[in-house]
Amino acid sequence: MNGVDLLQRTKLNQPEWDDSFTKLYIFNLTQYSEIVYFDSDSLLINATMNKHELVYHPTNLDELFGLQVDIAMPRAYWIQPSSQDLYQAKLDNRANFFASHVIYVRPNPNIFNEIMRYVNNPWLWSWNHRNRLFRPDDYDMEIINRYLDDQWKLNGLKIGLLNHSVYGVLSGEFKQLDHSRYFSSSLSSTRWNSGEILQKIKLIHFSNAPIPKPWLLHPDEMGPWISCNPASGSLVLVDCDLLHHWTWIHRAFFSLQQKHWIK
Repeated sequence: MNGVDLLQRTKLNQPEWDDSFTKLYIFNLTQYSEIVYFDSDSLLINATMNKHELVYHPTNLDELFGLQVDIAMPRAYWIQPSSQDLYQAKLDNRANFFASHVIYVRPNPNIFNEIMRYVNNPWLWSWNHRNRLFRPDDYDMEIINRYLDDQWKLNGLKIGLLNHSVYGVLSGEFKQLDHSRYFSSSLSSTRWNSGEILQKIKLIHFSNAPIPKPWLLHPDEMGPWISCNPASGSLVLVDCDLLHHWTWIHRAFFSLQQKHWIK
């Protein structure tokens, strides 16, 4: 394991994400021919059903190695309207079509150096890229998307799309009543079955705002934050079936934390 300096930008609209740019180093780790990166606030999952109860099994993402592309990411489905097809969604969401919490990449210093121009805006580059200058609401996801959008128009890279329903699911999806964006259809929420969905997922990204990240909140302390009881006074009210599986995800994370985290 090698330490690296943080890649940061200051004066961001959300300064808690100012070191998120550090993940861009993956494009320059040329000692590896391929990298599968995922954010640390993620859970790899392989769930099976046993006597009507979900069972967690450890897993990996090794099946992604060998993809015949330069870079692959899932779609940021939670941002895009449910009625859009993929091509239209890409045209209308140039800065946030791809989600950056899981990335397959073949490291290349040329890619890294070019991406860093979108972060640092060197003078000559800035003169020719006025519509790509860094903004206070740009983070790693927006930077990578702008770079890929330019490459897509130039046909400069082989870009792949990972299945968001397997690799790009947010944990917050399990506290939503409307799943049309997940299904990319305004007519598909009736197909949602939490137990079946969990058995198809390989990676869950913890995104539950305003509920804290799972390592900051014990599963038994969720009551003030989320409940299916209208009389509970909880900040977030959800369907009880959704809450059962949302809590299962957090208990799976807590169990792994107890086994593997250094105290």
